[in-house]
Order: sequence, then structure tokens, then C-alpha cells
Amino acid sequence: WDCSSDSMGKYCTAVRKLEDKFEGLEFHHVERDRNTAADVLSKLGSSRTQAPPGVFVQEILQPSIS
Repeated sequence: WDCSSDSMGKYCTAVRKLEDKFEGLEFHHVERDRNTAADVLSKLGSSRTQAPPGVFVQEILQPSIS
């Protein structure tokens, strides 16, 4: 598999370092128009509306991988 996005490159590298720790590893690319959960989260993250009941939002100010 290949990461074409620079912003995802460091995450891809981190995953590749962990690959041999698992018996199996599968990746499935899901296009945005078929991934309603990601679409909802991206819209929530870019809006100023209140999160729906039962949804908790944690603001992360720095990337988890630098």
C-alpha cells in the first residue's frame, strides 16, 4: 500500500514499523462518498455546531505523530 498524502506519510511510516507485530494486517480504502462516518466527522470538525447527543468531542491541538 502507498500513502499519496504528505500529511499522512508519518502515520503510514508508523504503521509500517508495527506491521511485523501482527499476525495479519489488512487495509481497505474506502472512498469518501462511501464513508458516511468520516463525512459526518469531517463536517462536525469544520463547523461550529454542537455535537449530537452521545457524541463527545475532544479537541486535539497537536498531531499525535510529529
